[in-house]
Amino acid sequence: MKLKDAACRAENRRGARCWTLRIAASAALLILICCFGVRRAAAQIATDDKESCQFFVQNFYDWYWNSYADQADMPGLAGRSLADVVKRKPPVLDPELLKLLKYRVHGGRTGSLDFDPFLNSNSPHGKYTVSKVSVSGDTCRATIDAGHEVAALKRAGLSWVFADFHYSYYYDDGSKQDIPDADLILMLTS
Repeated sequence: MKLKDAACRAENRRGARCWTLRIAASAALLILICCFGVRRAAAQIATDDKESCQFFVQNFYDWYWNSYADQADMPGLAGRSLADVVKRKPPVLDPELLKLLKYRVHGGRTGSLDFDPFLNSNSPHGKYTVSKVSVSGDTCRATIDAGHEVAALKRAGLSWVFADFHYSYYYDDGSKQDIPDADLILMLTS
C-alpha cells in the first residue's frame, strides 16, 4: 500500500487518478454493503411487520375471547363485549371503525349487526387463533379460522389497529355457503 501511495505521489497526474480510483472503489464497496444490508433490513422489517401484526391480533383475541373459551358452555358467561373494545385504552380500532361502533354502543342504530363482530358468531366455541398474516406497506390482513374471518388492519405508529373485518359464511358441515362474503364497515354503513 505504501509503494502504491509513493508511486501515486511521484506522478501528480497519475496520483490524482489513483486517489480517484480508490475513492470510487471505496464508494462501490460501501454501496454494495449498504445494498445487501438494506435488503436484509427490508426482509427483517417485513418479517417483523408480520410478526408484530400477528402478535397484535392474537393478543387481542386472547384478551377478548380466548381467556373465556374454556367456559363457553357455562350459562351466563359474561366475557368481553363490544363496549369493552370501544373503551379500550390504547385503542385497538381505526378511528372510522371506532366511530361507527361507538354510535352502535351508545344507542344509535346503523346497519344490521346481530352478532359479535370480532368473533363472527353469537355462540363462539374454541380458541381463536391467527393462522395466516400478510403485510403490504402499512396494511395487514390476518386470518382467524375459528371465526371464518379476515381482520384488516392499518399501521398506527409502532402498532396496529383493526380497520375492518371480512366474513365468510359456512354450513355446519364446513362447506362454504353460496352467499357473498361481507365486511363490517359495509354492514355498519348500509
